[in-house]
Amino acid sequence: MRWDVLIVADTRELEVVRMHPARTFEAANREPSRFQYHLLVGLIVSYAFILTVTVGCATSTAPTLNQKTKILIDQSTPKDALPAWLIYAGERSLWMKTKFYQEHPSASSYRYTFREELDARNYCARIWIELKEKNGLQNRYLDDLILVQKSGFLPEYVWSYFRSDDWVKPEGLLLDDFDKWRSVHLTEHIPETRANVLFTGN
Repeated sequence: MRWDVLIVADTRELEVVRMHPARTFEAANREPSRFQYHLLVGLIVSYAFILTVTVGCATSTAPTLNQKTKILIDQSTPKDALPAWLIYAGERSLWMKTKFYQEHPSASSYRYTFREELDARNYCARIWIELKEKNGLQNRYLDDLILVQKSGFLPEYVWSYFRSDDWVKPEGLLLDDFDKWRSVHLTEHIPETRANVLFTGN
């Protein structure tokens, strides 16, 4: 797997632009230059920031607040699907730099959590729903993700397909019900992750 690497500054430094994701898709499809591509990334990550702010969390000072993150995008990602995966990565970046410490104020260092992955997949699905409704797009994985989200089984899906060894199992997961549901609706499902986020060295 080959990756494109994008360096994203502290989210607070991004210009907050209320850009409709469907228009973002249209901009991406005009074959932007490298400069325009980075601007597009900033707009998409800013949009993820706006979505997160609406949730309403108490502020806290995180040890990594000023640290930059590095977003890696699989180079084989279809152009149509790029906005959805950038939203996924943008939400994970927010968790790494701020939201994790808001949820775990006594933590001295970041760790990848179930909630982070769940939120990221949820936003990925939400953006894809909007793009799909406006532009009639199709993507096998993202269409499956929408189906899972609408079924109410997204927590069970994330736990079943993307569980990390150090995650604590959340209460209330309906895993038996999900297994029955996916045996009918996800018979040929192939899980995908086309974006990743890492801290940079500074």
